Amino acid sequence: MTGSIVGLGSQYVIGLKAVNCCNTADELGEALEQAAGKESVLKALDAAAFKMWSKLGESLSSPHRSTAIAALCQELNRTNSEFPGTHLRLHFEVTEQAIL
Repeated sequence: MTGSIVGLGSQYVIGLKAVNCCNTADELGEALEQAAGKESVLKALDAAAFKMWSKLGESLSSPHRSTAIAALCQELNRTNSEFPGTHLRLHFEVTEQAIL
């Protein structure tokens, strides 16, 4: 799983791509979302992740969901991404309840 956040003026495009671990040329799915500003980036990331789960055919109630999401969080953390327009580093983790 790879991800990107690209600034386009005051807007941002969030992209997620899943590839076959054995053959990275074999794309399994891609999801793109647009955020109107910095405040909307995390909401757009959530929407892109939901689209990706749907495209990959994974049920959101699947017992493998937590493990897969934890692995995605680890991969996203390895990118050391910064929140657009700041020096704040994004950190992803699985929690028991939503953080608002």
